[in-house]
Amino acid sequence: MHEIEEKVERLARLAAARGLGGILLNTQPNFAWLTGGRSNQVDGSRENGSGSLLVSARGMRRPEVIAAVVLRTGLGALLGLALAWLFHLEGTGAAIAIIGAAAPIGFTSVVLSAREGLDLDLAASAAAISVFLGSLWIPLAMLFVPR
Repeated sequence: MHEIEEKVERLARLAAARGLGGILLNTQPNFAWLTGGRSNQVDGSRENGSGSLLVSARGMRRPEVIAAVVLRTGLGALLGLALAWLFHLEGTGAAIAIIGAAAPIGFTSVVLSAREGLDLDLAASAAAISVFLGSLWIPLAMLFVPR
């Protein structure tokens, strides 16, 4: 089992043992611990970072979460490519369209799920995993943006 998966499962077991729906990590040290050293820091003078990770008591055992993240990112990237082609965008403009369209699932989906009585666990898990994966692929994608 991969280090991050192991940590997610540990947190999921802890949440389940305490009768919690999940555990929210937002301080910089906790975010770094769970993500293997990644940073959610924008303002280094604050303990809380700019992003949070919610680990569900059910862990990562929901295949629909991964499917939602893959579909959102993949279809978003295709939409961005189509927009770049349609509007004849090149260079930085094309990169913004593609990366913006494939950006991580926003926490608006979590708020709307809670307000409308939808599957909050699915929305929160998809948002957290999407933000984490976005923190990996967006910097890599930026390497290909012409300067």
